[in-house]
Amino acid sequence: MKNKGFLRAFVIFSIFSLVLLSAFSKTENLKIYSEERSNGIDIYADNNAFIPIWVEVEFEKIENLKSSVSLPFASVVGAKKSKVLLISLDVKDRKKGYSLQYTTSYVWGDPEGVSPDKSHLYLFPFEHGKKCELTQGYKGKFSHFDEQTYSLDFVMKVGTPITAARDGIVVEVKEDSKKGGSNESFAEYGNYILIYHKDGTFADYVHLKKNGAAVKAGDRVKAGDVIGYSGNTGWSTGPHLHFSVSIPKKEGFLDSIPVKFLNYNGKGVSPEAGGFYYSFHPGKKKFEIKLGKNITNNTYKNYTKPCPKTGKVIIDTERIDNTFVLFIENGYNGKITASVKFKLKNLVTSMKSPVSIEVPPLSKVFLCFLRLKDPLKGYSYNYSLECE
Repeated sequence: MKNKGFLRAFVIFSIFSLVLLSAFSKTENLKIYSEERSNGIDIYADNNAFIPIWVEVEFEKIENLKSSVSLPFASVVGAKKSKVLLISLDVKDRKKGYSLQYTTSYVWGDPEGVSPDKSHLYLFPFEHGKKCELTQGYKGKFSHFDEQTYSLDFVMKVGTPITAARDGIVVEVKEDSKKGGSNESFAEYGNYILIYHKDGTFADYVHLKKNGAAVKAGDRVKAGDVIGYSGNTGWSTGPHLHFSVSIPKKEGFLDSIPVKFLNYNGKGVSPEAGGFYYSFHPGKKKFEIKLGKNITNNTYKNYTKPCPKTGKVIIDTERIDNTFVLFIENGYNGKITASVKFKLKNLVTSMKSPVSIEVPPLSKVFLCFLRLKDPLKGYSYNYSLECE
């Protein structure tokens, strides 16, 4: 789920008669101000941020002044630029007074200059070698619509390290909240980190725990760096990380876009809800890949392990992602022939039911596996066991 609001800010300026007010708009990084000259007024912008900022100026009132540019005015102010002239206003009749009132608004980034690199493969936003389940993907029906259409929700325990999916500059950080809940009224309480990329896109990491940021605004990060720790703040039905890559819009919000991720095999992948994904960071050591979707009957061909004498026949189950691997243990001194009949809901078995198998004495062997038909729905299974 997503819980951040608009990135757009508005400030109203008024200048009446020949009196110039010294008021200016200022975020932590942006300053818009006016300076009087002999025959008019100039409006300037200072951008102390490490990224460009889109600025719009709209006049609600303007008397006895002529603008040097078409109004309303909009332009991008480059990163770390000072005293950028936005508008020059010349007095029409110097024998008369003048007045004006205008509103300024700004948006992080450059809505006109953004050009997403479609070939870039993002890293999954968690540590190298770790595996996470994606519970809601692109166009998720629960909350991924409108500007959040191309967002991703990864299941994560609170406190799981979050890593940067791409090199960038930290733009905003919120980590002061400890509130979270399953309805939209909690949206404003979500902690997050917003990072800007060189192609003009942004990455948003949401639902961090309180004081869960390991970076601050202005920091430069590399793909794979730990930037924070997951939580359950904001509009959230359970601990997870909401991740999206977006482009800035003039209307004042970020519009998510689809991107691909670097898979463990070095290829690009578009993650799908219900899937499990490993984060692979180039240059790091190899790790074992264990995915339930890759399991076949041949995976456990000739699987046999000793087991203790218990005087029982036991079905043992191991879950790997959305696959349940079943084993049968013969705790008797003699071999047995077992027949297992299944009753399944939202599951399919790798063997035709009933499954008949001969089990050596004091041995544990592979029986079959069950796999979810739809990983986003509930499931159940029962079995009956007969032995000879």
